[in-house]
Amino acid sequence: MLRLTLVQPPHRDTFGYSMPPLGALRLAAVARDRGHAVRFVDLALLVRRGDLLPGHDLAARAAALLLEDAPELIGIGAMVPSMPAALELVEALRERAPELALLLGGQGPERVEEQVLARNPALDALAVGEAEMSFGLLLDELDARLRSSPQATTQHADDAKGARGANGASDAPPSRRAAVRAALRDTHTPGLVVAAQGTPRRNAPAPLLDPLDASPSPAWELAESPASYGAAAGGGETLFPIDLGRGCAFSCRFCTTSLFWERRVRYLSPARAADELERLAAQPGLHTIYVTHDLFTADRAHVLAVCAEIARRELALIWECRTRLDLVDRELLEALHAAGCRRILYGVESVAPARLDAMRKGGNSAALDAATVLERLQLAADCGVASILGLMVGLPGETRDDVEANLQLAADACERVPGLSLSIHWYTPTPGNLDMALGEAPLRFEPEYAADLVRGHDLPAGAPSERQRALVADDPEVFRAFRVHVPEHASAGELHRLTRHAHLLLEVLPRSLRLAARGFGTTLVDLLHELLRDVLEHTPLANTELWSEPRVLTREAVLGGAVAWLHTRLDHTPAHRAVADLLSYEHALFSTEAPTLLRLDHDPRAPEEPDVTALLLERHDDRVRARRLPAALADAYERGDPEALASLHATAPPDASSPDSSTQRPSTAHTTAHTTESAP
Repeated sequence: MLRLTLVQPPHRDTFGYSMPPLGALRLAAVARDRGHAVRFVDLALLVRRGDLLPGHDLAARAAALLLEDAPELIGIGAMVPSMPAALELVEALRERAPELALLLGGQGPERVEEQVLARNPALDALAVGEAEMSFGLLLDELDARLRSSPQATTQHADDAKGARGANGASDAPPSRRAAVRAALRDTHTPGLVVAAQGTPRRNAPAPLLDPLDASPSPAWELAESPASYGAAAGGGETLFPIDLGRGCAFSCRFCTTSLFWERRVRYLSPARAADELERLAAQPGLHTIYVTHDLFTADRAHVLAVCAEIARRELALIWECRTRLDLVDRELLEALHAAGCRRILYGVESVAPARLDAMRKGGNSAALDAATVLERLQLAADCGVASILGLMVGLPGETRDDVEANLQLAADACERVPGLSLSIHWYTPTPGNLDMALGEAPLRFEPEYAADLVRGHDLPAGAPSERQRALVADDPEVFRAFRVHVPEHASAGELHRLTRHAHLLLEVLPRSLRLAARGFGTTLVDLLHELLRDVLEHTPLANTELWSEPRVLTREAVLGGAVAWLHTRLDHTPAHRAVADLLSYEHALFSTEAPTLLRLDHDPRAPEEPDVTALLLERHDDRVRARRLPAALADAYERGDPEALASLHATAPPDASSPDSSTQRPSTAHTTAHTTESAP
């Protein structure tokens, strides 16, 4: 029996520490089912909760914590954003436990496994791609070697209880640890790259699991509950992951999913998928299940079968998934809604055909012009499924007109489609994007933005340790994703501000921003660049938490700054007064908590009517409804006249389905496009 620990490194998670890494828990199940003593430690969760305090020695303290139960093997899972934290942790562990076996996996080292191993001698091996099969074979081999070594068998780490060395290092018998490490560095197990005699050696590839039902269920009992994750993230709705399928048959140049899963799409059987959903739904404190498959609706018939199985079992679930707009239709959306799917992230990326062609988006994406995108998003809303519209900026060859078209689409969608959220990303070239040659898309290292360019890479954001800074700065190959591509039409600062704040404004002020741009005689993209530059320059950063990104404002702060900035630039001409009224109205629809009387020159819902308007705004759950009041009733309401209040309460509010009388507050949940949890 081996003693092993699987770890998520201490990084700032994109999802606000609301979920554990799914891959690590599946590997934990592989080890558990073979009778090994396995422990899972989510260092990111511990930091957010305050069990581990951020600081320059965070990696050292995390290493001491991991060594407390004398593990013989530690596996660390790293996504691209968490690679610096993972490698710093590896160094801290090696310093305190020279004979401990250390394994790294996940999508972080994808396509640069040999380089990572050669440049980080503290590591012993890396897992390549899907790891359940190779990890199981590795554990079998390590266990067999230990059993064949009499000295290692008699000096089992279980006998080393209580003793601790300096800096938290364990005094477990060195011969057993050394035997495990030597076996790991020497193994020919498929699916690994090992440091054989100090030189990286790539073993034969491990076959993908087929059928996918061969993968064990995640070892949820080793992780803290959804309630614990939700509490650490500050409360609210808790999102937990499950992978009901893996892989993508497309080959988009901005994404490595097809490389990681070898361009094969595999699903859990409908019965097994329902089992996984049912088991996860039973976890305490869970609100929403996040189906991590990048292209869940790739096989339409299969997804319909999964939905039918959920309905047959009468499972009461709330879940969300990801796919493409050219892979949904009314029948499928209705089935998804009936099965509990309430939100879908669609990777649209761009409405510029040239950019889609250059990125090899494929499929029917070229046919998805702005009008078609809006039609599909409205169809999803009609079926009861909210949408996240995923867009990109900073693509190679992109023009300012391309960005303007994307922002106009985003504003249109936010105005017309109820419940829609935006996800706007800066194109990130990763080591896996090997066909995106540097000569074609030159990259720059911008230290000011490297710390928070890839969301979630450090703790605290913008202030990583000196060692993490050095790792990123000194290795442009392994840390390619921490370099930026900046098209000629924008600066790095403009793209950073746009991707961090534009969605916060467009979700709330879509009509106001477009009307303001027309009123100022400029484009939406130029208006946002100027607005965000000035607001961030003059607004104190409200994000003071250590895990918040630098130069990034909360929604409330950027909204308040934007509204004030716009009002100071509006004059008393009729066109500008119309902008001011609409701006006050849209902002109030979002911010209103208690009933609020809003007096405007014109009703933004009927700007052709010239008389002064009084609107009463009232919140009903996640919606705010606006009612136009006669002047006398508005005056009486403002005075607190009991008869006026009674009259209002007796009057039914307008139809909530009307977009002009109600608005739904955009979701605050974060969803990251084109990544998959997998570790190690």
